[in-house]
Amino acid sequence: MLEIKNLSAFYGGRKVLDNISLAFEKGSFHAVIGKNGSGKSTLVNCIAGINKYVGSITYDGSDVSSFSFAERAKRISLLSQHVSPVPFTVREMVSFGRNPYGDIKKSGGTVDDALEMANIMHLSDKRVDKISGGERQLAYFAMNLCQDADIMIFDEPTANADIDFEAKILSCAKQMCHSGKTVICVMHNLSQAVKFADRIAILDNGKCVFFGSKETCLEKEMIENNFGVRRFDSDGEIFFSV
Repeated sequence: MLEIKNLSAFYGGRKVLDNISLAFEKGSFHAVIGKNGSGKSTLVNCIAGINKYVGSITYDGSDVSSFSFAERAKRISLLSQHVSPVPFTVREMVSFGRNPYGDIKKSGGTVDDALEMANIMHLSDKRVDKISGGERQLAYFAMNLCQDADIMIFDEPTANADIDFEAKILSCAKQMCHSGKTVICVMHNLSQAVKFADRIAILDNGKCVFFGSKETCLEKEMIENNFGVRRFDSDGEIFFSV
């Protein structure tokens, strides 16, 4: 289990996360939602070791700050919403996910599995800087799959993708939970968050105002109250709109 206790973070002298405590369970899809500037990206960047913080982040009782780079990468992966158009083939870039294990040259099967799971085998020989934004996002997603970390963090992974790519990425992430991975996904689409999440964290001005099961979130109308939206139910699907 990944546990965050009394986490605070600062940017330019301003507190952007304020005493947050959360526990992310193995095999669960956790959606992190909130308005712009609420601290969502800062939270996942702290977990990934990018942002400095005060408080503690532990994985199975061990402080993640004590992990070496390779140890941390084997346990925690991060897919940012900003992906670069690098001059490598998709296959080459996906293979970089094996860096923490030192077996890039022997990783053919693992790379193929990631390409298949992301449904982009047909792009394997194309250059990353020559494909569309949505395809590029899927390529980086496949690299994260290839990394095979215990905790997979996605920071708005569908920001540059159309609705088809969005469904592919989120469905694949959900599938990883079924294989025992812990997924933490920063999301802007509230309807998709409710569709895919097992547990939901709502951030507001650096504070966590709700963390619990999707069912409790819906029962207490936390999304409606915090985002000022209306809820609609249609054919078993839940949608939110202003």
